[in-house]
Amino acid sequence: MAKSALSCFAAALIWAAAAQAAEPLAGSWVLTANSYDSKPAPVTIPLGLKVTESGGSLQFQYSMNGGQLITMVFAARMDGSEVDVKDGTGKRIGSAIVHKVSANDYELVLKSPGAPDSPGKMTVSNGGNTLTCESTTRLPGHDKPTKVTQVFTRQ
Repeated sequence: MAKSALSCFAAALIWAAAAQAAEPLAGSWVLTANSYDSKPAPVTIPLGLKVTESGGSLQFQYSMNGGQLITMVFAARMDGSEVDVKDGTGKRIGSAIVHKVSANDYELVLKSPGAPDSPGKMTVSNGGNTLTCESTTRLPGHDKPTKVTQVFTRQ
């Protein structure tokens, strides 16, 4: 009887640990596809995204060339609080707001001084192996906002 109770207790602990699964967005991602206003564009620069969980927030680190060049870093809580965005040298280049709207969907707003806000969304799909980021931003040389879609694959 004691052995049976111990087995049930162990099974309950395993189930509880599984229920506290990591945030679906957490992990290492590599850019595999781009499109601008629904027109496919080649991926010419290897862009990586590393998302780690720490103290109730997610740390976002965008990099190029296999992580050798850090381009943007921020740590965001999923409650919509505005946080600083920094470049690879630690210089503040803007701010970000991230809000979790469902199990695999997030809203994101990136703000840069002197530029319109860039609202977007991030969706984890395909069994947690695909991250699709959609945003509306004003690209250099364009006089109207552009819809940018980036598809990342989990590494």
